[in-house]
Amino acid sequence: MEKLMGLIKANDTCTLSTCNDNKPRASIMAYMVVEGQILFATGADSIKGKNLLANPQISLSISALPLYATIDGTVVEPSETEKEAYNEQLFVKYPEFKELMTNGHFPCFTYFKVIPQKAYLSDTAKGMVPAEIISF
Repeated sequence: MEKLMGLIKANDTCTLSTCNDNKPRASIMAYMVVEGQILFATGADSIKGKNLLANPQISLSISALPLYATIDGTVVEPSETEKEAYNEQLFVKYPEFKELMTNGHFPCFTYFKVIPQKAYLSDTAKGMVPAEIISF
């Protein structure tokens, strides 16, 4: 678990997979770790936003080769405090987002918190060995 959390905290971008009406969708997403939880935001009218609102099941992958992980789970709406903490981190890391949100360019941001169920952690530095499976 420690190695997985290190990978998650050391990065801020993942590939997020959603599905609706049996149509898979993969998207590159920025995320923030808030109180040990993965949070991200997207437009409510985006394809991934609509997919997540219709079907909260997700799979996301994070990579910092030779280490990479896939996390399967669901998403829920974070608390207002978590949303504020997410925005605070986002604006420090990407100050242009604050200006875009202030100017109304992202009026329909929808926030999501990942509830992991299972993670598959692979370390290719050890060769092609089976992934470590972590249940939550």
